[in-house]
Amino acid sequence: MNSQEMISSDTRMEILHDHYKESFERLRSQERSRDRSFVWVIVIYSLISIQVGYPSQFHEALGTIAITGYEFSLKTMPLAALLTMTWIAALAVALRYCQAAVAVDRSYPYIHFLEKKISPALGGGMLYQREGAMYEEDYPTILNVAWLAYVFIFPISVATVTSALLFNLWVASDYPLGYLWVDTVIGLSILACFFFLRVYPKLQIKWGRVKGANMESEQIEARNQQQGVEEASEPPTDPETIAIVAEEMRYRESVQDDQIQALATKSAFLFTASSAILAAILAYSGQSWDQVHWTWTAALIATFGACAISFIQSYRLRDFQRAPDAETLFGYKNAPKAKAVENIADGRRYAISKNETITASISHWINIAIVSLFAEILVASGILFFN
Repeated sequence: MNSQEMISSDTRMEILHDHYKESFERLRSQERSRDRSFVWVIVIYSLISIQVGYPSQFHEALGTIAITGYEFSLKTMPLAALLTMTWIAALAVALRYCQAAVAVDRSYPYIHFLEKKISPALGGGMLYQREGAMYEEDYPTILNVAWLAYVFIFPISVATVTSALLFNLWVASDYPLGYLWVDTVIGLSILACFFFLRVYPKLQIKWGRVKGANMESEQIEARNQQQGVEEASEPPTDPETIAIVAEEMRYRESVQDDQIQALATKSAFLFTASSAILAAILAYSGQSWDQVHWTWTAALIATFGACAISFIQSYRLRDFQRAPDAETLFGYKNAPKAKAVENIADGRRYAISKNETITASISHWINIAIVSLFAEILVASGILFFN
């Protein structure tokens, strides 16, 4: 039985239309998030450029802030610490921009897919293809320029400015070595974010073409074997069974997310412990900020060591405990029909790939690293304020 025959055409069209509206609204929300992050990256990098290029003028412009009735003078904070905080903010915003950009890039093909499914039922042609064929017809030059700016010019500019700022820090500044290493690690993390956003997918596609050419015969043989296997059972046709399967998929995905959150909590505990060790040594040693490079380095090594453990564990968790597809739930041996049922039950056109797993894992440990480094700087700076 064809998957489209499971439900009536009117009901199917209503479901597709509602799903299209929800997907389109999610796409617009992702674009707004990307645009906001785009502006914030520019603002924060402008601030970093001022801090690196004109440190004395920046220090003179600092004032005081009031927190719960207490006034703190920002001028008493080391310029190197303020710069590191700004770098951390830049990494957080850059990571959010990359995540939003990936979400937008992945959403558009699905929107086009839905439009191609709905349009023929409404008369075909350009009807109900606002974001697909209609949008791409007579594409204006200004939109090509905007696309070029987002995809190529902006990432290249960020990479160039980041490299120039780091080079200037090492050559022209007299900041403590510990700060320079922290700023360098953060700057390289920003470069890694944009590398995985724009460069790595292109390299992967190129490698996939070469690899695919060598494996073409194996793929043909695998497809022939798959087509020759008989079905173990017929797919369910009643809406109640489909709803149960959909709920089971969502439940297993939520369990996986809970496990990953528990892993993040354990990692955060390790980071908090490293921050506490750093704070205790600073408090009882009575040493100045410039005399604790070894302490800062030890805490930094502990932090990124825990991040590495978190990365490996979260990668394995996502790789081996991801939610099963319809083929596993129903016991099918015919993958195409299983995928058709999965499309209706789960409302998704594609599952999580290995590449997206790597990206999600990297985002996971970078997020925790940002929180950890920021907490360590705040704790150490607070001790210096009150000592």
